[in-house]
Amino acid sequence: MNAKDECFGLPYGGAIFGLFIGALIILWGLSSLFGWDIEIGTFAIIALGLLIVAGAIYGLTRRGS
Repeated sequence: MNAKDECFGLPYGGAIFGLFIGALIILWGLSSLFGWDIEIGTFAIIALGLLIVAGAIYGLTRRGS
């Protein structure tokens, strides 16, 4: 695995980011379909923060081995 396969410091991060964007689109569509009042922006910020924290933890554990 090389650095271009990573995103947010996570292996296969590009795929994880793609799944994240897909989930946002699905959530947006479901909220429109069912009239749910979901703050997509808040969800996106939390998920992005989790990806960054997970990448940092993964990087620290990888460096220690």
